[in-house]
Amino acid sequence: MLAARDYRFLDGIPPERYGEALELGLSSPWYLALHLEEAGKTAEAASFYELGAKQSPYPFNLLCLKGLLGTGSAESRLAALGVLAAQKSFVTGGLDTGRIRDEILLESGRFDELPGGLAAWSYAHPLPEVLTKPVSGLPAGFPEPFYRITGARAAAVRRDYQAAWASVQDQLADPSPEILNRPVLSDFGRAALYGAGDFALAAKSFANLVADNPTGEGEREASYIAAFYAGRLYARAGNSHTRMARTFLARAISLADRPVDRDAALWYLLELSVKGGTSLFIADLGRYAPGWGDGAAFTDLLDGCTARLVQERDWPSLLALQKALPDGAERDILVRIDYLAARSGLLSPDESAAALRSAFEGDHGSLYYHVLAGELLGLTPGSMAGPGSVRRQQPRGQAGNDARIGAPAPD
Repeated sequence: MLAARDYRFLDGIPPERYGEALELGLSSPWYLALHLEEAGKTAEAASFYELGAKQSPYPFNLLCLKGLLGTGSAESRLAALGVLAAQKSFVTGGLDTGRIRDEILLESGRFDELPGGLAAWSYAHPLPEVLTKPVSGLPAGFPEPFYRITGARAAAVRRDYQAAWASVQDQLADPSPEILNRPVLSDFGRAALYGAGDFALAAKSFANLVADNPTGEGEREASYIAAFYAGRLYARAGNSHTRMARTFLARAISLADRPVDRDAALWYLLELSVKGGTSLFIADLGRYAPGWGDGAAFTDLLDGCTARLVQERDWPSLLALQKALPDGAERDILVRIDYLAARSGLLSPDESAAALRSAFEGDHGSLYYHVLAGELLGLTPGSMAGPGSVRRQQPRGQAGNDARIGAPAPD
């Protein structure tokens, strides 16, 4: 019956008799609970999870406690969480007990038990669903800034961006310390991107929040977010604001303390660079790319630049691009550019052979360039060590000044 998702055999059986399921095996409460939870019978599933948490052996007792986190009452969920937090097991690996506890407290309306209280907690976290209601539906009794900030954030979450920006614009004109928390400022930035009518004016509001010499992690992070959105908003304001957009995105790069933050600012800076011409793009790539965290994130920009250079038959710039790329770029991009550089006619015979050998033997997934390079080398697939046996011979990102084509990015 379980295989057929037929749970009628439990209908009419009172929860106090669920213990008889142990006669099917001490692990049976967990299996029965899983099926019932999948069927939407949450109360019944919780009862079996509670039974298994008390009666089943390891690891099924912990699995049942974990199941209770999504099905039980607030009290049983918090109790289960307390037990799981003290365990070291594959069952509890990766369990974010702090986040889960906060979610339970929010859902059950126990706001006073949140670290620092609801208002302070909300400024330091993404806005939870319980706070995305209109202001009139929010819990009462909190300081007035909480309602202004939360109302604007909730409107942004609901994608009512114009209403969100109307409130955000007023708050940025006289910023309170609370809005300098990263989650708040990020929501305000999205409200500006999608709700502002005058992007240049909106950008200036965020630019004013960038500290000249930020001290401390909080001020530095707030300055990063402000610079990031100032740059993006200036970019949306049109070509006449490109210089300011580049300035603030470069500033965001310098303020980023996390690789993912640096990559985000760098992506938008390089997107602007592409619009300014391939020479500018290559110069910025040579300057900033050696510090990127995830080279794969930039593949679309590199693909576009490479296609443009091939279309224009701009082989000198292609060689500059080849030298500017760090090893952290996607291997398929590296091998494609190596192959094209070898075919450019601008490399010496030894350099051309090295580039082709990199394409033929390198660690990448492109059979196409492996075969083409092998043909030019007079080799056939399988006649050498094959793909993945060698890395590129010349370290990337160490080009001389001849590779730095175009104006450098602003400081």
